[in-house]
Amino acid sequence: MKTIKLLGLTCFTFLLIMTSQSCIKGFEFGDNNNDQNTNPPNDCTTGIILSSQKEIDKFSKKHSDCTQIFGNLIIGRDDVGSFITNLDGLRQLTKINGDLIMERCAALKNLKGLDNITEVSGTVLVRSNDFLEYMDGLTNLRRIGNSLDINNNPSLINLNGLAKLITLGSFSIESNPALTSLSGLQGLISIAQGLYIRSCDALTNLTGMKNLTSLGSLSVINNESLANLSGLQKLVDIDYLSIRRNPSLVNLNGLQNVKAIGSIEVFQNTGLLSLNGINNVSTIEGGISISENSGLVSLNGMESISSVSGGIRINENKSLININGLKNVMSIGGWLRIRSNRLLKNLEGLENLTNIGSGLYGGYLRIESNLSLKSVSALRNVTSLGGNLEVKTNASLKNLNGLDNIEPSTITELHITSSNNLAVCNVKSICEYLKSEGRPVTIEGNALGCNSREEIEAMCQ
Repeated sequence: MKTIKLLGLTCFTFLLIMTSQSCIKGFEFGDNNNDQNTNPPNDCTTGIILSSQKEIDKFSKKHSDCTQIFGNLIIGRDDVGSFITNLDGLRQLTKINGDLIMERCAALKNLKGLDNITEVSGTVLVRSNDFLEYMDGLTNLRRIGNSLDINNNPSLINLNGLAKLITLGSFSIESNPALTSLSGLQGLISIAQGLYIRSCDALTNLTGMKNLTSLGSLSVINNESLANLSGLQKLVDIDYLSIRRNPSLVNLNGLQNVKAIGSIEVFQNTGLLSLNGINNVSTIEGGISISENSGLVSLNGMESISSVSGGIRINENKSLININGLKNVMSIGGWLRIRSNRLLKNLEGLENLTNIGSGLYGGYLRIESNLSLKSVSALRNVTSLGGNLEVKTNASLKNLNGLDNIEPSTITELHITSSNNLAVCNVKSICEYLKSEGRPVTIEGNALGCNSREEIEAMCQ
């Protein structure tokens, strides 16, 4: 009798283990060798991966009551590319409580089939779909909780199909070489974090987002044909503006209604002639960096700026001949650095500047390697520095007239070097600074009269 009971228990245990293994396998979605559904019917409580057209076609039958997915929906993403031609089998879906990812769908031309989705709580990623031409299919999508990333779709022409999208976390449009327009985004009102547009070489402007009123940061980078920033006419403030390596960009037209910017970076835009387009910006809460824009002639467009909480960096703009666009700046909270602008002859435009380095972390004044610079007299109204005073390698500069009125106690360190025509350094602020022993000083490589501490001190007598 014991033997029979033991045998019965063993068989029961074996059957229980086999049944458990079968149930566990059932949570994997996809076709197996027996062509059986590996997801339990109607189960949308976990993420789902659809890597073939067959799986998409069978979705509605296997998940007949499923309108929401509580997890991620991944379409494609096969290592060798999924031959998915349509998404018609997904029309019952209305909401994704996770991410919606469409990646490496080699034959997909549009997104029709996702027409009834109104919300995605996570990220929408549309990436590396070789033949995707339109975003049609997301026509009822109104909200994206996190980011919308449309990247590396070589056939994508426009963004039509996103007209009802109102708000999202962040927006990345990158490496879509056929994209000629942002049309289709006219319903978009708010991007909480940032808009990032990079390497869309057929894009000539930003027209298409005419109702966008709220934006965190705007980064426009490496867009070969971009001529202006028109299309953002309702935008009034930007936390961070970065304009980098757009060779056809001539000015910043399109940002005329922006009143406040956190920080500005304008870098390596070879065709840029001026900064016209930000004419109504009055305050900069962060810093300004204008660097390596080889065609930039002036800083026109910045005339309304009166204060900069961070610093101003104007570096290596080889065609820059004046900085008159800064004529109304009165205060710089951080640093002022003017370096390697070879045609700049003077600093006219800084006549109203009274203090530098007045912010919490101080700053410095650095005038360096400006080949043609002959005068710094425009700085005559600066009375407070809050950091280092550095004048280096300015071959045409002969005197430091204009630095007279800086209060010596606000200078942390003094460095005057490698300016072989600089002979007159005995201005009041420097003479007073040198009276205090032990304060950091480097004076060398200049003309006679300003080639050492002792020479300047002798001239100060």
